[in-house]
Amino acid sequence: MVDSYGGAWSGTEFILTHRPHEIAVDASIVAVNCTVVEAIRRAQEIAGDKDVQIISADIARQALEHDLIDELQVFVAPVFLGDGTRIFDVPGGRRYDWELVEIYEGAERSFGRTYRPKRVD
Repeated sequence: MVDSYGGAWSGTEFILTHRPHEIAVDASIVAVNCTVVEAIRRAQEIAGDKDVQIISADIARQALEHDLIDELQVFVAPVFLGDGTRIFDVPGGRRYDWELVEIYEGAERSFGRTYRPKRVD
């Protein structure tokens, strides 16, 4: 994972899958077949005080349902893929309110936003 994204991220890569035996053997990869909650807890144990990144809209949606998301980073680039499928499409699902905490520019014509969930105390 060290070379991924130009070296911006490093550490153990967790792959949540129903077929962990199909993942190539690599010391930096842990393939797990468990719940999202268990996978995130295991990733947090290995990460220690570092961040755990979720790079899957479906897994992030499930993590949201269990209140396991501290921040959400959204990257936007002017490329249209598919038919405009929503990232977190949960008809009748819980509504989440977000607080914008950072705006940043990416490569040419792209940008990003970081949000934190507004939690009700």
